[in-house]
Amino acid sequence: MTLLREQRYFFTDMSHINFISSKRRTVRTFLEASIEAEDLRDILETALKAPTSRNRRATHFVVIEDKERLDRLSRCKPSGADPIRAGSLAIAVCADTTRAARPYIDCAIAASYIQLAVTDLDLGSCWVHVHDSMGAEEVVRAELGLPPTSAVLCIIAIGLPKDEDLDPRKEDIEWERVFIETFEDRNTVSTNE
Repeated sequence: MTLLREQRYFFTDMSHINFISSKRRTVRTFLEASIEAEDLRDILETALKAPTSRNRRATHFVVIEDKERLDRLSRCKPSGADPIRAGSLAIAVCADTTRAARPYIDCAIAASYIQLAVTDLDLGSCWVHVHDSMGAEEVVRAELGLPPTSAVLCIIAIGLPKDEDLDPRKEDIEWERVFIETFEDRNTVSTNE
């Protein structure tokens, strides 16, 4: 599988990270398939390497594979959490608020790293936001046995995509959203195309 990913990358004219970020998309439906232990380890290792504010490394991750628990977690909020139940597994992205300088920001960075790692493995993912979702964070803490000092930003549902086109997007890049030196001068990046 790794060789195929490397071969695809070499046939593009973009950097590997650019290729993966172009390929990443939200996947809400998954095939019934388990995630290989080596792939899960790779995903978690990537998450653990994510930078944190002041290098406090206070993020932690709960891997959930039990289908009944995934089903209960998918009901943590009124809508938008169904992908948790559909995935092969999910990862709750958390941080210790007693140690983290910016717990939710640290979690967001780690969650983004997780999604890019998942995409690199030809798997799909869906970020299910938990923080600020009317009591969802407390429900997740209780279900996963987390202490009240654990911030829970999101749960990332992961699985083999069902009927999803995972080729890199061919969308236009909105260079007009990038400015040089100051926003006021409206000096945008030239693409020289």
